[in-house]
Amino acid sequence: MQSIIKQDFDAYEVIVVDGASADDTVAIARKYQRAVNLRIVSEPDQGTYDAMNKGIKLSKGKWLYFLGSDDELYGDSILSKIYKTIQKRPESKFIYGDVLTSANTLERYSNYTYVQLMDRCICHQSIFYHRSLFERSQYDLKFKLCADWDFNLKIFNDSINPVYVNRIIARFDLGGASGNWMQHPEYLNHFADKRELANRYKNAAWWYGYYVPLMLFKRTKSKLKWMFQ
Repeated sequence: MQSIIKQDFDAYEVIVVDGASADDTVAIARKYQRAVNLRIVSEPDQGTYDAMNKGIKLSKGKWLYFLGSDDELYGDSILSKIYKTIQKRPESKFIYGDVLTSANTLERYSNYTYVQLMDRCICHQSIFYHRSLFERSQYDLKFKLCADWDFNLKIFNDSINPVYVNRIIARFDLGGASGNWMQHPEYLNHFADKRELANRYKNAAWWYGYYVPLMLFKRTKSKLKWMFQ
């Protein structure tokens, strides 16, 4: 909340969705009600993505951003910079940057391709979504860790005109389950097999006509580079 109220841009609303926690979350959030346009919902839910879906339904803005309780915006001008990007690129429905982790490692997503997205999800703390992307579907609650990855794989294509901004959007805390995602059963069972991903989100023709030739080209290029070093 501190990282939000320090922004040099104030045309936003804040929706805090709490899962009926027994700690001081709601009491702390209420301290900011005079500082921002704030709405607080505290009730039992089915996890993080259920809370995010509730936030989507309650929101009124044209653009949506999800900030975890242990995360913070990076710098005081993030929202104003993104707003300027929205004005410059009105055709875009997906604007994203980078994140800095709590281990001080930089996660870069420069001009992501679909193949890169299949290998690693774009951290949702780095993404601003146009609300129209959620009109057809929201986060699938069968996924407890990777529903944002599932959603991004469904919507990431040229028609949404993704725009990358070379800027750190947020500081992302690695303390949760997502900090060790490559060992999580949900990743291993549903996202580790790239051919399965291609069949689920694209089709067999895309796998054989694009992904496989691209991987063969990259391997050949890597071998040639090693040979001539």
